[in-house]
Amino acid sequence: MNDPQEPLATCYTSLRPNCCKSPEPSSKYSASSITNALKREVMEESGVEIEIGPFCGISQDVNKAICHTWWLARATTSKLKTSEESIEVKFVTEEDAITMMAREDFKKELKRLLIPQLHPFYLVFYG
Repeated sequence: MNDPQEPLATCYTSLRPNCCKSPEPSSKYSASSITNALKREVMEESGVEIEIGPFCGISQDVNKAICHTWWLARATTSKLKTSEESIEVKFVTEEDAITMMAREDFKKELKRLLIPQLHPFYLVFYG
């Protein structure tokens, strides 16, 4: 179990065609690395700064042309806030996170993420 003082987070980035470049070259998002985009998204959506840990794997939704890259990360701040993209933000246990998920593919991804012996993993879905 994670020490509540050092919450462990599971983080992912979605990769779509041209995802790491914005349409406007002058944008602050232009040419972001995957890990920088991950840090930015977690901060924007939850208010939490993170330290990126080990790479865990990739999941792909073939029909939606999306790949998720999965990482473990440690929260370096704990002040939570909601955003336009989040209704509620909170730290939960691994078991509670799985219970809260409605989609079976999300549950499968999280369960695989929590087994270090299976890293790196590659999952394919046809959403």
